[in-house]
Amino acid sequence: MTQIPTASYRPTRVDLKMYRGDDYKIPLAFDDGATPPATIDVSTWNFSAQVRNRPNDEEVLLSFTVDMTSAVSGTIVLTADKSLTATLPAGPLHWDVQRALPSQRTLVAGQFFVQADVTR
Repeated sequence: MTQIPTASYRPTRVDLKMYRGDDYKIPLAFDDGATPPATIDVSTWNFSAQVRNRPNDEEVLLSFTVDMTSAVSGTIVLTADKSLTATLPAGPLHWDVQRALPSQRTLVAGQFFVQADVTR
């Protein structure tokens, strides 16, 4: 009997830590998963990334801006300005990155730890 290969469609878990009130940039690189991996062109993909208190909460605490400058070579950069991170509550939150095109899929997810800043 032939074994049917399986693939995981779970998002890659990435936990992040940041200081409240800081500018933040998260580079994400995508590859084809082969050995050795080759970068893939994600310039036609439509990304969104958000932070919420709990995954099922309606309120979005932070929406990242997605910089697609290097998307042809497989890299995007999620950015958040200090004015946006200044209002985040300290403690553990949740975040994820979704791709809407070419198909809906959550690619990255995890906890988003916010540390209260000391120097203001």
